Amino acid sequence: MKSGQILILVLLIVVVSLAVGLSVASRNLTNLRISTQTQESQRAFSAAEGGVEDVLSKLSAIAADIGTTNNNAGCVGTGSERTCTSAVGDLSASVVVKGQNVYKSTVILGEVAQVDLRTYNGSVKIDWPANPHVSLEVTLICDSIGIANNCNGGVDHGDYAQNRYFFRGPNPPSADMTVTAPFTWDECSPSGGICSKTIFTLSSIKPLYLRIKPFYSVVDLTVSGVSPNNLPTQIYEINSVAKTEIGITRRVQVTRTALPALPAVFDYALYSEGDIVK
Repeated sequence: MKSGQILILVLLIVVVSLAVGLSVASRNLTNLRISTQTQESQRAFSAAEGGVEDVLSKLSAIAADIGTTNNNAGCVGTGSERTCTSAVGDLSASVVVKGQNVYKSTVILGEVAQVDLRTYNGSVKIDWPANPHVSLEVTLICDSIGIANNCNGGVDHGDYAQNRYFFRGPNPPSADMTVTAPFTWDECSPSGGICSKTIFTLSSIKPLYLRIKPFYSVVDLTVSGVSPNNLPTQIYEINSVAKTEIGITRRVQVTRTALPALPAVFDYALYSEGDIVK
């Protein structure tokens, strides 16, 4: 009788020991798997980031290929898209660079959107939300050498000319700013909650840049060429994907404007219509 009780006790001890051992082993395996996945995820993410950095370092060469049949930058593709392969450590990243002819950006107060108009002849359409109220100051900068009409009637400064336009959204605040002659507000009549202004017939001038500054609130801007014309490439969308040997994939997406925007103060200094007094 006692021997039977001892046997049962031993069996219980063995079962409990096995359960504890299996639990510890399972937890260790889980921790090891998580650690491996974390390490592999970091490897894949670092490789994807490295692919973006590699492409950014040669973006000017890739930009020269986009829109042509050339692949001088070592990437493959046609039209507005190129695919580059970048070796990062023991992994490789596949990086797709796509040029966009429409300028889309969120512009905060105190900053300026800068649109590339070089090589462009056509009209430009600016769209922005009607709510909350946003007014826009738009500066068109042109190469005035040999051009008679000076940026659609703008002020000639010798090597360049400029003209400024002001667009006011609906429901302006009661203490709205005033604009003196020769500048006037052009009111927005929104449609579907969007303000739109089509401006600048540029067929007879040499446009360089369009600078757009918001007032009162941050604004989501969309600037496009009026059909059938397309603006030059404004934004590069870069998607980098890297995959490890065990199949863990990570993606990094970056957008880069074709032209970095100078601070807003340059519109009142570098492009000033009068002498600068220090």
